[in-house]
Amino acid sequence: MNTPTLPDALRALLADSMTLYLKSLTFHWNVEGEHFDTLHALFEKHYRALIDANDEIAERLRAMGHYVPVSYDTLKAQSALRLPEKNPDATTMIRQLADDHHHIAHESCSLVFKQAEKEGDIVSADLATRRADFHEKTHWMLTSLLKKGS
Repeated sequence: MNTPTLPDALRALLADSMTLYLKSLTFHWNVEGEHFDTLHALFEKHYRALIDANDEIAERLRAMGHYVPVSYDTLKAQSALRLPEKNPDATTMIRQLADDHHHIAHESCSLVFKQAEKEGDIVSADLATRRADFHEKTHWMLTSLLKKGS
């Protein structure tokens, strides 16, 4: 596999982050069950953080002189993440979101960081570091919800 250019890596990060935003938002709307209040609020916290992150990623691309995808089909094609076809149960929602945050933290962000470092772009490297931090922490918190009490 060819190493993506920094703009390509940022566009992939944006596509993944936008998909995760949409998934978090729809899970916020559709979560049910015993832990509704907790999960409804948690998913809202996540999608609100992601919309700000998406704006930062898109504005970084524009500051570099590149355009962001303008169609959902383009974003979808560039994202490694997928929206579910039907509404999952709460535990599956948590697991899917945890997996998606892990993906972004360890694949998309690492590609952005490595390419930014290679190109000497400290602003993009900083953005990637902050995104990785958010996604790693969120992954940890979500996987902690899945553990059985001792």
